[in-house]
This record gives sequence, structure tokens and C-alpha cells, in this order.
Amino acid sequence: MRQESSPASETPAQPALAGENAHAQSLAEDPWRLALENAGDGAWDWNVATGEQIHSRRWKEMLGYQDEDIGPGYPEFESRVHPDDLPAVQAAAQAYLEDRTPGYICEMRMRCKDGSWKWIATRGLIVNRDASGRPLRMIGTHSDITERKHTQARLQDLSVQLPETAHLLQTTLASISQGIFMTNAEGRVITFNPRVCELLDLPESLMATRPTLAEITQYQLARGDFGHQASEVEKSVRNHITSVITGENVPLPPRYVRQTESGRFLEVMSQALPTGGMVRTFTDVTDYVEAQAALRESESRWKLALESSGDGVWDWHIQTGKEFFSKQLLKMYGFEEHEILERADELDQRTHPDDRARLEKDRRAHFDGLTPTYINEHRILCKDGSWKWVLTRGAVISRDAQGQPLRMIGTHTDITERKVSEALIWQQAHFDALTGLPNRNMLRDRLTQEIKKCRRDESQLACLFIDLDHFKEVNDTLGHDRGDELLVQAARRIRDCLRAIDTVARMGGDEFTVILPEVPDPRGLEPVLIKILGALAAAFKLGDERVFVSASIGVTIYPLDASDIEDLLKNADQALYVAKGAGRNRYSFFTPALQEAAQSRARLTHDLRDALAAGQFRVVYQPIVELATGTTRKAEVLIRWDHPTRGPVSPAEFIPIAEASGLISEIGEW
Repeated sequence: MRQESSPASETPAQPALAGENAHAQSLAEDPWRLALENAGDGAWDWNVATGEQIHSRRWKEMLGYQDEDIGPGYPEFESRVHPDDLPAVQAAAQAYLEDRTPGYICEMRMRCKDGSWKWIATRGLIVNRDASGRPLRMIGTHSDITERKHTQARLQDLSVQLPETAHLLQTTLASISQGIFMTNAEGRVITFNPRVCELLDLPESLMATRPTLAEITQYQLARGDFGHQASEVEKSVRNHITSVITGENVPLPPRYVRQTESGRFLEVMSQALPTGGMVRTFTDVTDYVEAQAALRESESRWKLALESSGDGVWDWHIQTGKEFFSKQLLKMYGFEEHEILERADELDQRTHPDDRARLEKDRRAHFDGLTPTYINEHRILCKDGSWKWVLTRGAVISRDAQGQPLRMIGTHTDITERKVSEALIWQQAHFDALTGLPNRNMLRDRLTQEIKKCRRDESQLACLFIDLDHFKEVNDTLGHDRGDELLVQAARRIRDCLRAIDTVARMGGDEFTVILPEVPDPRGLEPVLIKILGALAAAFKLGDERVFVSASIGVTIYPLDASDIEDLLKNADQALYVAKGAGRNRYSFFTPALQEAAQSRARLTHDLRDALAAGQFRVVYQPIVELATGTTRKAEVLIRWDHPTRGPVSPAEFIPIAEASGLISEIGEW
């Protein structure tokens, strides 16, 4: 499988028998390898007896190596397996070789050229044993499963390559010249080149005597040439040789291939001359003939390797509509061979309706030459009625003179597990695990979409912040499990108060956010606000306990109060702050005054921290006098704040802020 490259300035010379289209023909005659490489897998071929292991180019590229970076041999593979995984790999191989397991399947990490590690799944089959049943040869694949390992479940596209034997054939034929001799009307050699002597194993001294064809034939017969068991072509050559000796006229085909006694294959061409003579050329096509045999063996090898990878294979003859499905592909969907007709529409009809349009679009793009390969993910209905996600990949390997596709080969890979994992990850990223409500990320996405609708329809929406009152007491007295149970019930009660088009999300802790689209008049929100307050004020049954909480709600309107998401959320939070400050178990609408008050509180909080450090506080004493005697019995100590720019600030204004910000302890020391 080692490849050699022809010089860039030379064009490989192939025999006339091979023809100029041999390159394309060998490509089309190796469908199993095409299918395997379209699947993105690397292949290996291990001689168990000698330890020689050949790796496909794709196998090397998978790890970032060039073809020449890795030589043949099992150690080349073993040295790149992660030390922690090597024992398991060796044990799995040994168990299969000793017939203790039905197949060789293993997952491992392999070191790439850049020092990184890739997760690889390897599968293999014993394809040759000796007379006593001992394994001699294994063939298998390597699949990159790094993405699946990272996400707990994408494979790279691979251009179709020629078999390495075909590259070797091209390189070999590029350096071969032809043997030529010319005869006159009497059949006597009148000119020749040295190469013909080498190819026919004739001494130049014989050819220098200008022998006749009969003399050359007698020389070959005397040496024992043509003595092996002859094929039909060889028989016709024998008859012609005999006719030359006897003077009869048994014509030869103008072009044929014969095998010499030494086992070499020669392509022989004869061209008649107007003078009655002829020109005969001999081309050594042994490498080509052997390469074709290797190509047939290669087809079998890639077929075995592909089947061991676990993928299903399809082979579609587009013009006739006939499609071949491998046993593994049918097994993937629970069918036996006789249960599915070999028609292209068999699986198309079983494709999920939601996926059909995309499948046809991707297929048409490849047919039209817009994509190098055909790739699509879709669901297929299995025999048992379930749906299975598959990744299908393929390539057109034959087109007619007008460029229309004639034949296409590809694979199906079961990706159901990865799709389930992706769905789970998406669910966890967008929904609250406890209540099942949308989380903060999903809320922002839906709020973005609803704002777009409002702009389009010139409508309004309301954004509600809901906070449970006294929830911390439930957690502290009954425990977090009971607190979680209360949150689940509270989420259900809020949901029951809303319309189907409304959204309720959990922001975290005991905070919920509600989006109410299509609000014609904010005054019409009061019934639903009262309904939510009433639902949350009712008793919660938590095990054997009956618990009462209430809720505070902040309300803001788009676009009356704000036109972007951040301002809407901030306004709703400020309105919620007012509702809690007013005694809880109530709702409050955002107003511009709330915004001004919020900004004032923020500035005052900042100044309050500076006031402690700058010593802007002072204490005053208010005497407490006994009225009966007029005697001062004691004094009440009061704190005062002299702001450098605002002047005296009332304790009624800054004490609540100090309590909310945690600065009250430091102020208390005064």
C-alpha cells in the first residue's frame, strides 16, 4: 500500500490495454473503498504473523501526519496509543485473536502529530487463518469519536482517492518503454530495439541475424516457452505460432496480452505495413495486470473494513432508480433483506416529513456540483415504529456526457445517541432543572422575539418580576427540599394564571419573570395580577405542613417604559422594590418617578460609603426630662449626616439605605 509519486514533469504512460481512462475506471470499480472514505474512517491491515501493519492515508491524516511520517508495522500504531488505554487495547485484541470475543472493538486515545490526543474507535475482523485456524491477517477501521466523547454523544469530509496500488501502477508504467521490431513481407526481422530482446528473453545476437518469425518461434519453443497451461488467449497465440512454422495463415488479434514462461505479461500489438511487412510492439503490462488483481482484492478489503465499522452502505443507480442496501443498513432499521425492495424511494418514504425538504435540498446541491459530498442528518422510521437519527454521506462516482449523475455511493451512521445528548444539553442550557420553566437564557430569547413582534405589529407587552415573600423562612425552618417543592408548586400556580401565549420563567432562587404579549391597555393587567397574588397567597401543602407565603410583583410596559431588554428588566426590578417596600403582597407599576428614586438611592448609597470614611457623621443628644421635677433623667443619642453638597440628610432617608446595603452596623457604632 506504499505510494510512490511520478515527477511532476512526467505524464504516467499506460499500456493501450489500460487506456487513458484506467484511472477513472479503477476509481469506479472500488465502491467499497469509496464508501469507507466518504464515511471519514481510516483503515488498517495487520499481518498478525509478521507484525507488519499497513495504514491508509486517511488513518495518518486523522492524526495529523503526512503519508511518509509513519512507516508500516504494528509498533507505529502501538507507540501512539495513550499509556492508560494501551492495556485495554491489547487485551481486546488478544481476546478476539483467541476467539474469546465475537469481534474486535475498542475505544482509545491516540497521540496526534501536534501532541494533542484524539479519541478513536477501532473495529476489526480476522480475514485469513492458517490450516490450524490461527489468525494470520486482520483488517479494520479507525473512526474519530472525539466529538462524541466530548459531548457524550462531526466526522470530516474526505475526498475520494485512488487505491495506492493504482498510484504504484502509474509510477511503474511511466518508466517502461516498449519493445519493437519490424518485419518485411517474408516475415524477416529488418529492425528492432534492445528492449524487445529483454522483454522476450531473446539474445541480441539472434536478432542481429535478422531471423524470420518462424525462427524466433522455434527458438522460444526450444527454450520451453508457452509450455504452461494456456488460457484462451495463449491458445490462439500457439495456433498462430504453429501456423507461422507450417506456413498456414492463422491471424492474431491486432492487440492481445500474453503471458511468458517467466510469468510476465506482455501486451502485443501488430500493425500491417503497405509493403506486406508489419510492426509488432511489446509492452510489459505485468504491473498493470497485477494491479488489477490487487484492485479486486482491495475492493474486498474495503468492503470488509467498512462493514466492520458498523455503518450501513447504499449504492444507488440513479437512472434506473435501483438502490442496493447492505445487510448492516437494513439491520440498523430492524429489517431483513427480503422486507425492503431495492428501490431508491424505499427509505425516502420512511424519512420524517419535517426532514424531507432539507434532505432533497442537500441531495440536489450535490447533484448540481455545488457541494463536494452529500451530507445530511434526518430521521428514519424503523420497523418497530420508532424514529432513528442517521447521518448519511455519499458522493456521485459516475456521470453521463451531460454531467447528469448516474451512480452514487454512501453510508448511513446511527447518530441517535448524539442527537439525544445534544437535545439534553440544549434542554439544560435553556430550561430550569427544578421547575421545567424557561431559564434566564430562554427568557431573553423569547423576550427578543416578542419585542420584534411588537415592533412589527405596533403592539405592547408587559414584563412582570415576581418575588415570593418570606420564602427564606420556609428554607430555614423546613429545609431546602421543602423549599424546592414550594417553588415547583408556585411555578405551576403562576402558569395556571396565564394564557397559552404568555411565558413564565424562573430567574433563580424564588424569583420568576412573566412576559405578557398583546397588551392593548396596561390597566387591563390588574385582573391577572390580582389572580397571581391570590394563587400564591393560598396555602402550600408541603408534606404534613401547611405553609403560607405571598408575592410582590413589579410591572413594566414595552414600549411605554423602555425599548430594550436591559431597561425593561431593570424597570421591572425597580417596580418590584417599591412593591416590597410598600408592605409586600401587592403589585407596583413602573413610573419615571421610580427611576429617579432608584437613581437617587444609588447615589446616596455611594455617598454613604464615603461618608463613613470621611467622618461626615455626628451625634446629637436629646434630653429626656422628668416633668414632675424638671430634672433631666437621661438623653437619647441621635445620629446626623452633614453631606458636603446636599447639606443635612434626614435619618429617615439614609437609615433604610444603610440597612439594605449592610452599612447599618458601622453606623450603629456612633
